[in-house]
Amino acid sequence: MKEKSYYPVIHDFFSHSNYEASRRFTLQNGYSPEPLKSLVKERTLFPSFISYIHIAGTLGKGSVAIYLSRMIRQSGQTCGLYTSPHLIHPCERIQLNGVYIPERELYKFFRYFRMFYDLSRVSYFDFFTLCALEYFREKNAGWGVLETGLGGRLDSTNVVHPAAVVLTSIAIDHEKILGDTLEKIATEKAGIIKSGVPVFSVPQKDEARNVIDKAAQDAGSPLHYFPQSLWDQEKTYPQRNYRFSRWVFLNIFGFPPEEIPLDIPGRLEILRRDPLIIYDAAHNPASMGNLAREILRLAGNKNMDNLYIIMNSMKERDMRTYRIILDSILEKETRIEYFLFPMTDSRFFSDDSGDLFPALSAKIFRECVNTPGKKMFIFTGSMYLYKDVLSFLKDIFNTEISSDNS
Repeated sequence: MKEKSYYPVIHDFFSHSNYEASRRFTLQNGYSPEPLKSLVKERTLFPSFISYIHIAGTLGKGSVAIYLSRMIRQSGQTCGLYTSPHLIHPCERIQLNGVYIPERELYKFFRYFRMFYDLSRVSYFDFFTLCALEYFREKNAGWGVLETGLGGRLDSTNVVHPAAVVLTSIAIDHEKILGDTLEKIATEKAGIIKSGVPVFSVPQKDEARNVIDKAAQDAGSPLHYFPQSLWDQEKTYPQRNYRFSRWVFLNIFGFPPEEIPLDIPGRLEILRRDPLIIYDAAHNPASMGNLAREILRLAGNKNMDNLYIIMNSMKERDMRTYRIILDSILEKETRIEYFLFPMTDSRFFSDDSGDLFPALSAKIFRECVNTPGKKMFIFTGSMYLYKDVLSFLKDIFNTEISSDNS
């Protein structure tokens, strides 16, 4: 018998403060992390016996969080992981030793907190952050890896006093919320730096590095940058994130980590090999550039005749810019066709997006699949497409779709 789903109760309760769903979040709309901080203090979650690694950045923070948690688990230690957003189910956000929190546990926390605290004062993301901290403590985790949701300074995860701060590549993204310059965005990201806590960063552009240097100096925090020469040695972005994660682990624990799997759901994930279908959650200009270079590498290795890029994004995103970036890197190498992936969610673009992204249908997709020659399909533009893409492909091929990154 299928276990009862408790999540709809939680979803409905926080509908007023689910800024991921409403896209209403700004630093000026009245949101404050103070209610969560008060609740965490009242729950005496800190000081904690759990050692936290706190991660912020624009590119790769989720991947680095996953890699570090895997390395810690491989070393024999119990490790919690908190990331966002989820691909299919919200329980993915909170993991212990690679296992998702059971939905009944989420509901248990919800009922308990609602009984004793005013949850109307906290946001949807606040609630999940609180559940993660409670769950890790309840299960006696030795380590916890926390990925910021947005920015850093005012992020819900910034209630912790970590053992280490990690900064991944900082680039322009969420300009309306974090600021329209690299310096402003870096200021928000560097807001997780705490007094005396060591900071580990990938090589950064000068504008971001200057901000990070000052924040670390003001906090009296040791600052370590991953060597540029080692960063440049790696040809792919996943490999860079992996090598950086190994370096961070070595610096924190004093011994090198064991090898771990590099595949991550939603990141250059191969969903099918014949035809070749890949999903990547790139959703800002910098990540689109990285994706284009990965496509170029894959297409070149496999001598592709046709490349189909199927995309959709939140309406505040500029998909025209994404296409310009992709075309500038890919156009001369292979034949490209673009399509708009159909989404009923009103946060996404609809099928009236114009000639640049004609709407995809099952009929059109089947015709592309049956086109002669070698072909590659890339689904991209947002992490929120993932569940719908799997459902779409299941209907096309009449079979369940799962990762094939082996």
